Amino acid sequence: MGTGPLLIAALAVSAAIILIACLKSRHFVKYIFLSALSGLAAFFAVQLLGTVTEISVPATPETLIISCIGGVPGVILILIADVLVQL
Repeated sequence: MGTGPLLIAALAVSAAIILIACLKSRHFVKYIFLSALSGLAAFFAVQLLGTVTEISVPATPETLIISCIGGVPGVILILIADVLVQL
């Protein structure tokens, strides 16, 4: 089993979480933009801390898209998927 289905599942779950939160908000575009920025910031924080924690997630277009669309929940799901694939 490759990382493809896990990344698609991670994207679907994180996108659903973000969309539900956005629909409850009155500032939809602002919330989406801030979610994308926080997701990218979390992804690059994981990359920077990877030297200390030895957890590395490759910076591929798929992981960056998931980080952008899914925000912080997307980054968490990427980390979980990466750990599950390494087992």
